[in-house]
Amino acid sequence: MRGGGIVRIRPDGTGFEIVSRGQRNIYDVAVSPTLDLFTRDNTNDGGGWDVRLSFVPPGAHMGYPTLFKNFGDEIVQPLAVLGGGSPCGALWLDEPGLQNGLYTVEWGRNAIMYHPLTAYGAGFKQEQVEWLKMTRPTDMDVDASGALYITSWEGATFNYAGPNAGYVLRVVKKGNTAKADREAAVRDAVAKATGGKGLPPLPPIMQRFSALFSESAVERLAAQREILASVKTKDDLGGIGMAIGMALAEGKQPLAGRVNVLFLLAQLMRKLHPETPFNPAVLQSPQGLEEYLFRAMGDSGAALGAKADAKPLIAGLAHRDPRIRAAAITALRRLGRADAAQQMLPLVADADPIISHLAIRALSELKASSVLLAALDSADAKVQPGALRALHAIYEPAVVDGLIARLEKVEQASRLLPTRNSGGTPEPLSLRHGILAALCRLDSQDAPYTDPKVWWGTRPDTSGPVYKPERWAASDKIEAALKIALNTAPADEGSWLVQTMYRSKVNFPGLIDLMLAKAGTDTAAKLTAVEGLFASDNSLPPEALAALSSIATDEKLAPDFRAKALRLLSRASERGAALDAAIAAFAPLAGSNPGHASLASAFDDFTRDGKQTKNLGALQKIADDKDAAKRTLAQTILVNLATSALVKGKDHDAAIAAVEKAWAKPENAASLLGVIARTKAKAYADKVTAHLKDPNNTVAEAALFAYQSLGLKDTGAPAQQIAGMKYEAVFAAVQKGGDAAQGKDIYLRSGCIACHTIGADEPPKGPVLSAVAKIYDRAALTESILKPNAKLAQGFESAWFKTKKGEQIEGFVTREGGDSLDVRNVVGQTVTLEKGDI
Repeated sequence: MRGGGIVRIRPDGTGFEIVSRGQRNIYDVAVSPTLDLFTRDNTNDGGGWDVRLSFVPPGAHMGYPTLFKNFGDEIVQPLAVLGGGSPCGALWLDEPGLQNGLYTVEWGRNAIMYHPLTAYGAGFKQEQVEWLKMTRPTDMDVDASGALYITSWEGATFNYAGPNAGYVLRVVKKGNTAKADREAAVRDAVAKATGGKGLPPLPPIMQRFSALFSESAVERLAAQREILASVKTKDDLGGIGMAIGMALAEGKQPLAGRVNVLFLLAQLMRKLHPETPFNPAVLQSPQGLEEYLFRAMGDSGAALGAKADAKPLIAGLAHRDPRIRAAAITALRRLGRADAAQQMLPLVADADPIISHLAIRALSELKASSVLLAALDSADAKVQPGALRALHAIYEPAVVDGLIARLEKVEQASRLLPTRNSGGTPEPLSLRHGILAALCRLDSQDAPYTDPKVWWGTRPDTSGPVYKPERWAASDKIEAALKIALNTAPADEGSWLVQTMYRSKVNFPGLIDLMLAKAGTDTAAKLTAVEGLFASDNSLPPEALAALSSIATDEKLAPDFRAKALRLLSRASERGAALDAAIAAFAPLAGSNPGHASLASAFDDFTRDGKQTKNLGALQKIADDKDAAKRTLAQTILVNLATSALVKGKDHDAAIAAVEKAWAKPENAASLLGVIARTKAKAYADKVTAHLKDPNNTVAEAALFAYQSLGLKDTGAPAQQIAGMKYEAVFAAVQKGGDAAQGKDIYLRSGCIACHTIGADEPPKGPVLSAVAKIYDRAALTESILKPNAKLAQGFESAWFKTKKGEQIEGFVTREGGDSLDVRNVVGQTVTLEKGDI
């Protein structure tokens, strides 16, 4: 699988099944006594490392890495997104005398969390309570005595740190006698049943029967396994078969015990009658177990699916209880019963999002294409979006033919469909749009992930909907239909189709030019089209540069649109025409506060980008330009390069020389002093002080402003500098606190901005620092700054690449796609490498 998930397999190696897809790096699965699955993981690979807690129904896709970012309405949403962290273990605790329920282990927050849950439809709602604080916990478990065992990573690093790292903590609740009391009661019951008045003792298998209903989940599971292992033939059953039937039918025991016994029965039946699917008719109407009966039926698997009695499952599809509907869908899918597709179809429009998701996934897996295509001809419009979504993953020529045939029949003003908009993404508003979107999704399929030598990296391409697009037999036919649709589409539909094709990675000769023309005045669609025009060397055609320049400088547009256009211009700015366009677009922001945070962030990134060293010659000329705004922008970039700790050698010397030239002309010196004030470039403190008495009043006033901005009148040189202090002394000083404003200045002046981002809305570069204080304490942060090689954040280790042309590139991988990857070097330059060239 690309990305993580959950697999299910029995201890004897049978029954292997992929339960869920689309998770990142889950370390553990908490399984409740009623077989609900929960995980704690994170999904965004360096974009903040936000933690998500999830309920995981069988058959679910949780989104990672291809769907969670741009196709969030196609996944099972997490119960909660809990901010930055580093999740590890999970456990459902069900032991007497303890606070039972879901626990998750949070290495990044130095805590174990308890989650009170409330049933909600087919899923749950959650709360999070910090239950135990401890250093770097990684996992937890419990034994049948009610003792908890928790592992800690304290003292460890990402490299071997010696033998004295980590420990196991044993936690026992004071005064918990529940286990001892229960054991005494069990002993008394067994003694009465096995002795006295000459009665023969019960068989061992029956002596273990009462433990199936124990208050302890550990003991229930052990008893189930012991009984199952002891039964080799029908003769071994003794009276346990009748006892099981009576216990299930009476319904007096707690649900957890009854579920345990039900699945013991199902496993015994499979063991003794392997060619016969489990049939709930063997039980006498067990109350409250319908959901679990359906689950047990599904465990018979597709090999026996044709023999299974599907009537109760089909009836369950219409049950008012969403959990029973979900169980019926899952069982029919596991049994491979495509003949139930027609009855399952209405559930693609179920009000419960988990039910609709499972129905769509099941119909897709069952390849129920005829039923799904027929739904597009139905008067029941509410099922059509779900039917189309199920068709997204059925790569059959007949599906494509059916969609194209219906596309030709549908009029422009087709009946409206219900919409589900997640995050402002344009949704199909008509059957025509839905068919076009389905064709876009079917244009490419994901290439098989077959090479066991290729390890899945930590920064995969998350754009989706597939990771490595691969054409198939119907791609030509699909693209011909889409080209006709784009050519004939009116303006509003054209802009929607442009974005839909781009999001689905549709690509054929001439498409981008056609998309740009069709985008019209739709700013979002135009930006989407331009993004698709980048060549592998980050060059753009003149039409695209003109479109971006128009958007970037239009003050009537939303700042976020302008910021995106500025960032795209920055990406292209390594070449003459593109650099000119970028300079013209960024220049109006240079002499004043850019205002909106997104514009300010784009400006800072552009003016502090290490790749500007390639433009030094052009920047020196612009720094002497008559246009004050352009001159100020060029000076800002040069000052940042000259004071950056990351720029070295001849590039650093050239930047210093270029800044030095600016002092010669009064108008240049005045704007340069303004730049020094805004960038807090204290390296030029002597120059600022020297110009306080400049004969040119404009220069003197600018020097005074810079002098005050740099705080030179109040601040002398520090008594000590970090470079001359011992690590222990710096460490002790930092623990006392600091000044956030000074920290921000240092962050900018030291070049940290070249590799880090501090805002969740900023495009990621290196490790995101927005939640770093929640994950690491002041001591760990101090070590990371002063001893940067002590620990490396996962995914940001340096890598070295050699190309077939002999080039050598060093940096960390910021994106890995199916055919290419992006590498960011120490000065913040990003290089795209085709995998075939490495």
